[in-house]
Amino acid sequence: MRLLGIVHVAVDNEQRAIAVGAPKSSLENLINELRQRGIKIHEFHEVGAVHTPYMNEAANNLKQLVDSENFRDKFVNPRIGLIGNYSASLVTDAKGIIAEVYNQLNNLVKWRESIAFMSKNLEIRKVLVVGLDKKKYLEKILMANVENFYVMTVNSIDSLGKVEDFLAA
Repeated sequence: MRLLGIVHVAVDNEQRAIAVGAPKSSLENLINELRQRGIKIHEFHEVGAVHTPYMNEAANNLKQLVDSENFRDKFVNPRIGLIGNYSASLVTDAKGIIAEVYNQLNNLVKWRESIAFMSKNLEIRKVLVVGLDKKKYLEKILMANVENFYVMTVNSIDSLGKVEDFLAA
């Protein structure tokens, strides 16, 4: 097999759906190779190779911001828990939530494991999907795999303003 370049698995969405991140030339080589093998490809045009080590510099910058006193003093008592897509577990304390935000930037995110976790924990019934998911792909995965869930995708300033009503309902 020929060398296609360095490609990282970025998101494990479902058994038959993973996302990868890499430099453009490596992605083009991988896409061509997979299409030649008859594998269906859906291209997402993200702003960068999010959830891969290619985001290490951005993650380090975020860590400096998060570790600053200005940020820490304002983020002390979360009102709700978070299903971390890095750890695939429930996180309820500020330190853990900050770690999730930091770690998901440049590491594999485990949506499939997170969905399995939510399925087993029946007290979890409302899920906010926060991110750049304009087509609500992750919301669709959740709705298809977990019964009796209320899901809201937060992907803009406008949708962010509706979060409190969603949680209160």
